[in-house]
Amino acid sequence: MKHIVLGRRPVWLRSILILFLLSGVILSTNAQDPHLSIDLNKVTIKQFFDEIQRKTDYTFSYREGVLDNDRDVVVSAKNKSLSEILTSVLKPKGLSFSIQAKSIVVTRQTLAAQQSTVKGRVVNSSGEPLIGVTVYSKDNKRGVATDIDGNFSIRVGSGKTSLQFTYVGYKPETVPVKNRDFIAVTMEEDSHMLNEVVAVGYGVMRKSDLTGSVTRVGNDKIANTPTVRLDQALTGKVSGVHITNTTGEPGAATNILIRGGNSISASNEPLYVIDGFIGAGDLNLIDPNDIESIEILKDAAATSIYGSRGANGVIIVTTKRGSEGRNDVTVNAYVGVQQIAKRLEMLNAREYAVMLNQQDVLSNQEPSIENPSVYGKGTDWQDEILRLAFMQNYQVAASGGNKDGRYYLSLSMFDQDGVIKNSGIRRYQTRLNLDRKMRHNINIGANFQFSYTQREPNLVSLGGFDYQSSALATPPTMNIYNEDGSYASDSPSRVVSNDIDNVVAQLNERKKQEKAASIYAGIFAEWEAIKDLKFKTFLGLNAGTNKTSEYKSSMLPTMRQNKS
Repeated sequence: MKHIVLGRRPVWLRSILILFLLSGVILSTNAQDPHLSIDLNKVTIKQFFDEIQRKTDYTFSYREGVLDNDRDVVVSAKNKSLSEILTSVLKPKGLSFSIQAKSIVVTRQTLAAQQSTVKGRVVNSSGEPLIGVTVYSKDNKRGVATDIDGNFSIRVGSGKTSLQFTYVGYKPETVPVKNRDFIAVTMEEDSHMLNEVVAVGYGVMRKSDLTGSVTRVGNDKIANTPTVRLDQALTGKVSGVHITNTTGEPGAATNILIRGGNSISASNEPLYVIDGFIGAGDLNLIDPNDIESIEILKDAAATSIYGSRGANGVIIVTTKRGSEGRNDVTVNAYVGVQQIAKRLEMLNAREYAVMLNQQDVLSNQEPSIENPSVYGKGTDWQDEILRLAFMQNYQVAASGGNKDGRYYLSLSMFDQDGVIKNSGIRRYQTRLNLDRKMRHNINIGANFQFSYTQREPNLVSLGGFDYQSSALATPPTMNIYNEDGSYASDSPSRVVSNDIDNVVAQLNERKKQEKAASIYAGIFAEWEAIKDLKFKTFLGLNAGTNKTSEYKSSMLPTMRQNKS
């Protein structure tokens, strides 16, 4: 019998066995994370998955709504592992993945996993750090400010977001993150803002050289406001300037206070300067569409040239003029409606009669109204005098010129109905501005404006202390008309006497009309003796006429009583 004896394996055999086992591990690893090449440009993430599935044996699993439809996937990989390719595409989108056998499960990352920290530094064009620059992340709405060295650190939700940098006196910057951890930003000065020219008492100067308190309101903030007066268009646009309407009727005057009132007895109105004309006190002379800019001078340094007249501040109005090298025709039009914001809840006739009886009882008197229920709802005087009011404005303007002369001509019509019936205002205006260059250092010009206004003021009101014309003070128990068709005047009210004209009678049988025409004309000459030294003379005319007409019909109850 033969016996086979196994001894020790030779060294070379063991080496072969180890290499064989290692190669199996490597093959298994490569099978789990294969290498491939892929080149796609601006495709959806689903199309990217389809390409991976076509080149490998893997399939993708994900919940509905996880993938977007943006065609923003750009990938160019040559002989890279599947994990590297997936990471480069999915991570910027806030997605994660796990490989399980031949399936790739895609899920959305948690908020903490999606966010990353971006640091950076902000400097100016000279390389100096900027302190207090606002850094704002668009995706997660977070904001921080730079420190004393111009450094910042902010959490962003995605590597594809953008950061906004804003700083006073500098142009705003928007910088895409692009998955960077550090961003260096250089901000440029906003020379347009610093070199903006504003009008002051002695002429014009750059805003960067201005030390006084001056506020400028440009045409873009004025022209789109549907108002009948320029001072109404300024309401809420200038800090330190308080503008209030005297009444709510169309064309009513407004009060303007700059930095509060300075006197308890004298006028607190500011001084108005229109195209160099000092003391032009009626801003109703100007169509807001004709305005180029308004400068409001608030302190003594800016108003010193006007002396005591500028103690309450100065409002300088500059109208539009023609532009050299072009001819333009513009048309502005708008139509709107107005109505009262809220009507007051008032007692109806029955409730009012009950209240009168209760008042009698409290005064130890017999009730004056036997059966209050017969009155019913009575008359709602708010419905009788209020309406939906229309307003419209039309303007046509032509401007142009060349190197020797410029012109600006405008025609406008404004029509506004009041929310109280039979009230409103209609205004017609025309303006002509001319400029002529006589020599290289001599300029002459002329300004002309004509304005005609026709206004019907409110003859009655909603409230107030004038019981003769207040709709809310008129008892709901009073009828509009008597049985014979005449206007009613009797009432059981203890406040209003029996001989009043009810508000509907006043609206229908009273007429009041205010007409005003004004002419403003001015000519000027300017001579530049040497550079930056100019002499300017101005001659102006401001004239106007006013006429008020009022008519009362004999149909009014008080007129009939006076006749009798």
